[in-house]
Amino acid sequence: MTGSEERRSSERIAAQKQKEKEELEKKEKERLELEQKEKIARIAQGLPEDGSLRFKMFGYKDRPFLIERQEVWQTDGDVRVGSWATKAYWKISNFYPGQILRIIHHYPHTNLDARYSSDIGEIAMTNVEPLGVKMRWVVVLWTTSFGIFVLPMFTLKGRTSLKDLIQDRRQEYVAMVTEGTSPASEKLTPWAGHPIIMNVNPDLKAPYSSLCYADLSRPMVINAFEYLEENMGSIDGDEYLRLISLFKLKIDTWIRQSFLQFKNSPEYDELKLVIPDSMPPPSREPYDNFAPWRQDMADTEFPGQFLSRQAKNRRYQETQSKSKTTSAASNSSSGVKKPHSGGSHKGGKGGKWGRGGGSGSGSKGVSR
Repeated sequence: MTGSEERRSSERIAAQKQKEKEELEKKEKERLELEQKEKIARIAQGLPEDGSLRFKMFGYKDRPFLIERQEVWQTDGDVRVGSWATKAYWKISNFYPGQILRIIHHYPHTNLDARYSSDIGEIAMTNVEPLGVKMRWVVVLWTTSFGIFVLPMFTLKGRTSLKDLIQDRRQEYVAMVTEGTSPASEKLTPWAGHPIIMNVNPDLKAPYSSLCYADLSRPMVINAFEYLEENMGSIDGDEYLRLISLFKLKIDTWIRQSFLQFKNSPEYDELKLVIPDSMPPPSREPYDNFAPWRQDMADTEFPGQFLSRQAKNRRYQETQSKSKTTSAASNSSSGVKKPHSGGSHKGGKGGKWGRGGGSGSGSKGVSR
């Protein structure tokens, strides 16, 4: 090989090495940029910067609807930690009155004796307050445009049984039993008549209680996208009619009790409910248009209540009217004449809600 050939070969080798070096530097730069992007993404997602945890998204069809689930996994060993978020795409048309579902029931955690557990369990600490969460059976009352209105069901097999409750609280529960079940009389709710008969899905694998209680005082709404299990069971149409009738009776009782807290205790009936006009007025209905019982409701002020500008205005005008009436009566009884505005010898109107002084000399002194 001549000297020129050796030189050309050496140059080719050097150029190849330089190209390989540049490619390695480029790949390393891309790797560092990707790591930085992933680190920024982890920080944005609240995950550890070191990459020890990561999110995994799963999508699958579960029964008649699609589910997307975001899960937390340990990077080392690819170990699942738990679910982080679940979104279910169900249709309201899939649900019907009397259907029995199993839902995620979250509630403020109030058990001060609960044992601490570092593992995933029914209790979650949040930056607001601790929450308790469990799967709960519910019965559908009706559907809305964005969810399902339900009554929760309880077994009352924990610390507090039905017989431990006060009478008023017992009468907010309705016993529900599977067909052929005959519980002891102290476990029933006689105020509601015969227990509601529920039909459990015969293919159900999960354990269930043949006696439970629907709580009429704690209706709940399940919003679209919440995870639920829809094939637990159902109640027949005639049993649904009994349940919805009991619920309506309780609602009327509670509204009636609420009306009694207002001034002069107006008696509640459905004819008193305000039905919106087909052409709603541009602003709030005037106080002067109200029937006397409705004015009493508007005038009632509860301790610590926040009043609207309209109510405050009315209070002020009434106070002014009473002040003028009291002042006029005081002047009249002491023999001091109060001058009339405008030179009239007629009694003044007193105020917006005052009755007026009537005809006559008005400020004539009274001799003692």
